[in-house]
Amino acid sequence: MLERNYQLIRPFSFGGIYHK
Repeated sequence: MLERNYQLIRPFSFGGIYHK
């Protein structure tokens, strides 16, 4: 469920750390 939000913040937040 949170992975959806992580997909949005992935490119400019953690670069994929939370994207797993």
